[in-house]
Amino acid sequence: SQMHEARKCLEVLNHSIQRNQLDPELMIRRRELNLQLENKIREGLIDTAFEEAETLISQDSEDYRAWNNLGLIYWYKNDMVEAIQCFVKSIKINSWYTDAILNYYDCALLTGQIETFEPVLNQCILLAPGNEELIQVRKEMILGQWPERLSNYQNVQSEVSHEKEKLKEANELIQRQEYDQAVLILTDLMQSGKELAEAYNSLAIISFYWGNHADAWSLVRKSLSLSPLNVDALLNLWDIALQTQQEEEAREVLLSALEMDPTLLEIDKIVKGGLL
Repeated sequence: SQMHEARKCLEVLNHSIQRNQLDPELMIRRRELNLQLENKIREGLIDTAFEEAETLISQDSEDYRAWNNLGLIYWYKNDMVEAIQCFVKSIKINSWYTDAILNYYDCALLTGQIETFEPVLNQCILLAPGNEELIQVRKEMILGQWPERLSNYQNVQSEVSHEKEKLKEANELIQRQEYDQAVLILTDLMQSGKELAEAYNSLAIISFYWGNHADAWSLVRKSLSLSPLNVDALLNLWDIALQTQQEEEAREVLLSALEMDPTLLEIDKIVKGGLL
């Protein structure tokens, strides 16, 4: 919303004045880099986002927005301890930065560390007594209420846990060559209309074993469109390409993945002509 963006601009300005560093071009450039980083987090490109966040911080250890984004990445990795440390670092650099305060609040609730969070909140409210979002947090704490967004988060986490269990079950069936049963589980998972990269990859494996190489190719490409850095899917793509004479097209996909994450050593070996 416009109010949300205006608040963010004010937070940047307050911090820049505090640092005596009013360089509009630098502020805009850092903002754009962090926006790109946030888009990668939303797209699920966590490994790439992690590297970019660390690069931003190495360039400017006082980039509070990058510290907050690094905290979000650790959150997605289910490392709440590191996530909280990053949010705290972000707040220490810029105590006006509401996003980091709210993220710390959410993590504190999820990990039972609300007593540690409370003095941080009080200090931030003293600094910005008109911040309605922080006032709302204090009200929720007094009333013992959880924010709606966390209820949604818990529901999502429960759904993700269910999906992981079903995918694990399907992959175990594939290993036992019980393909028909695995297909039933995978198609049932996708009945809701939700597109799961791992499910497409597993279906590609089954199609490959059944000799349906064209279907296997389409399915693994779909998987990689959703999760382009999935090493298992990239290796499956190459195996299928060898059977369908599509090595050049597959190599382009592998090269694109390597550009996003140069640490994919198995993929790098294939691209350079090595044998696995």
